[in-house]
Amino acid sequence: SSERFIRIATELESLHPDFAVLQEVWTRRALRAVPATDEWWVARATRSDLVFRRNGLVTLSRHPIIGGEFHPFRSARFPDSLVTKGALKTTIEVTPGMRINLWNVHLQSGDVTEIKVVR
Repeated sequence: SSERFIRIATELESLHPDFAVLQEVWTRRALRAVPATDEWWVARATRSDLVFRRNGLVTLSRHPIIGGEFHPFRSARFPDSLVTKGALKTTIEVTPGMRINLWNVHLQSGDVTEIKVVR
């Protein structure tokens, strides 16, 4: 609901984090609830105006965002195949000369036949 979007944006402002990664920001109404102040830099991949081509990922930063890339998943099962899920990489300059890459990765549903644990 619209009220939920506004509550999330208000909570983000009160917590005052340096970064926040959001998922499921599919609609224009949800995107309008993203904090729109001079304190935030916002990164999102824009693939299309069509809901079924969007990815729903948004990265917020109080530090300058200097670059970004969206990497769509190569394959997906239904219902994830109806949208464009993937990973949003955002490059942020924390201090002059110090950059970090923040990854916002969308999980996919589907069958898992094998799990490999690596130490």
